[in-house]
Amino acid sequence: DQNIIEILEFISGEKILFHNTQYFFNPADKSWKGIWHRDTQFLAPEPELEKQRIKYNTGVHFRVAFLPDDYLEYVPASEQRWDTPEEYAIRKGENGKSNIDDDMPGKQKIFLNPGDALLFHAWGIHRGVYDMNKPRRTLDIIYSWGNHCDYYVPPMTCFEQSDLLDKLSLNARDFFSYFIKTYQQYWEKI
Repeated sequence: DQNIIEILEFISGEKILFHNTQYFFNPADKSWKGIWHRDTQFLAPEPELEKQRIKYNTGVHFRVAFLPDDYLEYVPASEQRWDTPEEYAIRKGENGKSNIDDDMPGKQKIFLNPGDALLFHAWGIHRGVYDMNKPRRTLDIIYSWGNHCDYYVPPMTCFEQSDLLDKLSLNARDFFSYFIKTYQQYWEKI
């Protein structure tokens, strides 16, 4: 949606890049709690590398609930600083802590009603909870700005099919063409 892109460009002062999407639904066979994480920690086992990635670019989740959704927990303002020792121990599962520990300091559960939208920083400490007994239908779109995410290249999926792009509005086609242009060089190596 062009309105979302314009808001993100206003916030960032930069051109926005699509990263990927996720569709959350209730699990079929078991409930579970996701791990506490910053999206930057994946493929960055060392804290110094993760800190570099936090400065390298910015990622945000834009989430829309189609049913009531209270499955996200977030530590407010954690995107603005590095972990406290206790947060780090929980997030990394160190010092006798578990990365699914319910005792994350400062966590807040986010409640969304159908039609509500949420924008949150992907580098902040957060986790999802997955309950097989409660229906869930939530779309999550990840956008970024700053340097592109060359350390974790999003998959090509349907973007190699130019006829699909031709069916989009001009603004949407331009937006996704920028994504393709940015990551094409990496896809060609696969």
